[in-house]
Amino acid sequence: MAKTQYFSPKDYFYKSAKVFGVDIPKVLGVFIKHRSTNYLVNNDYQFLEFHVEKVKALAKLDIEVGISCNVMEKKEMTGVTCEN
Repeated sequence: MAKTQYFSPKDYFYKSAKVFGVDIPKVLGVFIKHRSTNYLVNNDYQFLEFHVEKVKALAKLDIEVGISCNVMEKKEMTGVTCEN
């Protein structure tokens, strides 16, 4: 599991927080001030992803934070045939 993700024992989703576009520098400023390093900047899609526990540190900012929910499954794909 990535350091940006949280596993929810309530719904079994992996969750992370994201901000986009012009909110990225605002959040990075807070993270740099708190010496937080566990985040991921995606320049292609213009988002900053981080652990949901860090949302509290951003309460004073005028930003929107999205929560991304993901399901991950381990599957053995050997011999699988797909038909349309």
